[in-house]
Amino acid sequence: MNDVTKILNAIQQGDSAASEKLFPLVYDELRRLAQSRMRHESPNQTLQPTALVHEAYLRLVDVANPQEWNSKGHFFAAAATAMRGYLVVFGVTLVVSGWLLGLLSLRLNRLGNRHSV
Repeated sequence: MNDVTKILNAIQQGDSAASEKLFPLVYDELRRLAQSRMRHESPNQTLQPTALVHEAYLRLVDVANPQEWNSKGHFFAAAATAMRGYLVVFGVTLVVSGWLLGLLSLRLNRLGNRHSV
């Protein structure tokens, strides 16, 4: 059993300090995964790979909601899935935000036109 698997087992047992030990061991691989995922995104994407790594990591090692990891490979597969899910949510949020800003702009223009008469 390698160090990553041992630490993942400790996290499952509720050891909150274990997640701090895990991060430096898995960061480089998570960053490569994030960069790979980001290559398929729009060039206008504002989310950085580092932020994606942190978001996925926080979801994966939540001590309050421990998950069972069969292996290091299982952990990285779950990380890839978490990143993909976060990118979907992030993209939907951007679309909705843009729509709302457009609606607000339209309303403000209409209000401005009423008061300028």
